[in-house]
Amino acid sequence: MRLELRRKYYKKGIKMRRSFVIVCLLVLALAAGLQYGCGSGSGAPQTLLDFSMVGGAYIGTWHNFTFGSTSASSMVVTVNSTTKAISDVLTLQGNVFGSTAPAPETFNGFYTATGITLTTVSTIFGNLTLNVDQFGSVSGTGTNVPSPNVSRITFNGSWDGTTINLSYKATLTVGGQATGSFILSKANVL
Repeated sequence: MRLELRRKYYKKGIKMRRSFVIVCLLVLALAAGLQYGCGSGSGAPQTLLDFSMVGGAYIGTWHNFTFGSTSASSMVVTVNSTTKAISDVLTLQGNVFGSTAPAPETFNGFYTATGITLTTVSTIFGNLTLNVDQFGSVSGTGTNVPSPNVSRITFNGSWDGTTINLSYKATLTVGGQATGSFILSKANVL
């Protein structure tokens, strides 16, 4: 009888140790996942965007999915890492907001370790607010757009330092919305 009890408790001890090891491994895996950003939606660690390194020429296209129009676009970004000043010259070609292509426009601002916030009056987008956080998440709005066809625009997307990938919604003055995308890739470093 003693031998049977020893075997019974010995087997339970092995089961208990295995259960303890499995629980410990699960706790470690969960802790590692939280530390490296798992569960944040992307399943991958988020990388901080180094704003001092985003300077360069970006080229690409914009697309209006609602009306089927598309054309070239470009942006030249210059960065002064000493003053943390950033300047973007945006050029949109084609039938922008149902009108002719606007003249290139310059946007000036500053960056910090937590991102860029720009509030300005734009000749293209009206009262523009643009936010880029330290992970490259982009969002913004333009109200009072100086166009007879569009009154407001909202956009969001990402900027990883080499690619700008945005989706937009334009509120039409006749009612409804137009949706589209704006994608630029870095061509060189300035």
